Amino acid sequence: MSLKAKVLYQKVAAPFFMAAAKLVPNIFFPIIKRPKPAGPYFVGVKTVEFLRDNDCESNSEPSNKLSSKIWYPAENIDGLSRQTVFNADELKNLQPVLSETTGMPPVIIKQLANSVTWSYENAALIQCSESSLPVVVFSHGFGMLNTSNIQLCEHLASHGYMVISIAHTSFSTAVRFNNSEVIGLDKKKSEPFHNGELIHAVLPVIDTKSLTEREKSTRGWSNVKTQKDIESIWVNNIKACIDNFQNNTCLTNMSEFSQAGNFFNIGAVGMSFGGSASASIGHEDSRIKAVVNLDGGQVGTTLMNKKIDAALLMLHSNAIELCSGGGFNDFHYEEYQTSGLNNSVLRALIDGSSHHDFTDWCLIKGGLARLVFMLGNVNGGRMTSMVNELTYTFLNKHLKNHSVNVETTDLHYITSTWKEVKWLDGSHVRNMNDDHNVSMNSERGGPV
Repeated sequence: MSLKAKVLYQKVAAPFFMAAAKLVPNIFFPIIKRPKPAGPYFVGVKTVEFLRDNDCESNSEPSNKLSSKIWYPAENIDGLSRQTVFNADELKNLQPVLSETTGMPPVIIKQLANSVTWSYENAALIQCSESSLPVVVFSHGFGMLNTSNIQLCEHLASHGYMVISIAHTSFSTAVRFNNSEVIGLDKKKSEPFHNGELIHAVLPVIDTKSLTEREKSTRGWSNVKTQKDIESIWVNNIKACIDNFQNNTCLTNMSEFSQAGNFFNIGAVGMSFGGSASASIGHEDSRIKAVVNLDGGQVGTTLMNKKIDAALLMLHSNAIELCSGGGFNDFHYEEYQTSGLNNSVLRALIDGSSHHDFTDWCLIKGGLARLVFMLGNVNGGRMTSMVNELTYTFLNKHLKNHSVNVETTDLHYITSTWKEVKWLDGSHVRNMNDDHNVSMNSERGGPV
């Protein structure tokens, strides 16, 4: 089914689904059940706020505040209970804004929020030496939440990672601060994503069969000024997060986390727009050693025909099928003449997946519900396992300084286990002057 057909079906099905879910939510929208993280550690979670300008004496206006969730390996969970996505107080504050922004009835938001995670709030951090825990900074997709990828954050934390998930204020569906203030998605700032400007720019990228023409169209799409301006804000948010934690600036009761994390060997991971921002800061900030982009189109032309300064794993859905084959970011992250020859830049397609399958939404059950949320054909538990293991294994290879014993699996083994993972070899870009069309499922030699 084409992307246009999926959108049409969603519009037809959504009103019926929303009405039915109000009457019998547990039938039409059962609460998401989450697979247990595979690592040896319990998972703790804390909410941490900081300021963009790192100045503790400055006026903490809403526009200057950032909130984050931090997942980490926990010492013990005595007397603690597994947390839902939002606790009762958070849900009380967030629900009106989430309903207004998304158009979802409160009953569906409640079903999403009441999903029980494997995290224990404020559990004690494991005993470890200074700067020993590998750090990952996660960025959500545009208009999503910093709790949209809990499964991945928990998976990494259960294996000994400290994962800081930023809520990008005004670009997240809703952000709740410790004083119960809630800031929703700024409709004016998000207008470029809804007024057709980006759609018109991206259509030539999809429709052309010529690689040389697609390269030109990619430059046009990547250079849309409004999205470049927004990404600059996100990159600065990520930098402010790292600076605050590295220096323990303006953070309350977080000194042990600042001491435990290795903030000179960081992984930047993001979904969609957050994936693009992660790659951008990975090229700008020497503290970032590895990047994982989960189905994000790369903004800007800085990294076109240019080798990125960090190791990078690019995972694509096939929600958008390009007439000229390959992946959406084929012209980013490497020089064209050596595309696919650098083992520190890996690209793969997860066949049968959609864009939203790279979030916890992939675990939603029921054909109608999955249609409304525009999910693909891959089983949710299987999709979660693939994204978790690919990300974890890639980060393990490129983020050194582990103080904990973690089992590693090479990416070649994962490829042989999951037939949905199709590695892209970059040969079509190397041979672009020949203007050959290639299959999206072109396999690269065994990744390491």
